[in-house]
Amino acid sequence: MNSDDSFNEAQYHARKRLMFLTHEDFYFLAYNCIIIMKAMGCTQRKNALKDLRKLSYMIDFATDSYLTESVCSSASRSAGIAPDTKQLLENAYFRSKERLPHVNRLLYAMAKRNYLCTFHESKSGISEGFLCTDSLPSELLASSLFTPELTNMSVFLGTFSRARTSTLDSFLENVFRKKGVKTWLD
Repeated sequence: MNSDDSFNEAQYHARKRLMFLTHEDFYFLAYNCIIIMKAMGCTQRKNALKDLRKLSYMIDFATDSYLTESVCSSASRSAGIAPDTKQLLENAYFRSKERLPHVNRLLYAMAKRNYLCTFHESKSGISEGFLCTDSLPSELLASSLFTPELTNMSVFLGTFSRARTSTLDSFLENVFRKKGVKTWLD
């Protein structure tokens, strides 16, 4: 077995350990939630992600470099957002709303497996969390397999630097509403 085979086998085993719910493929959501939290430095309580629901809205930015580049580059221009970029952003918002219940179930499963440490802010009752890096497969966090997602999140966080600490409403305002995307009550 050559080194490429062992690398692929290690990746396979890292992903296999992330199986949470039967009858549904949650790999995509699971590794993206982990990668997003890793990119934001959510590995300790003091750096926890405020309001875990925001993860659902960030997944498209982690996985779609065209969306990320389009939205982040338009944020620096005063001319506004191009119609095609607005359409991409609207699609991302509606996909995020559709996946929110699945992400919530996944986060619950991750917490049960000690991959995610969660707690509730006493004043607001909002769920916050951080990665329990000791419990995660080490191959997962060290893998170059997720370089594109980490790069996309770096670009996204360069534009939306308060994504980790903002409220859900503030996050939706900055990422979607200011760009002309109408949002539902969240």
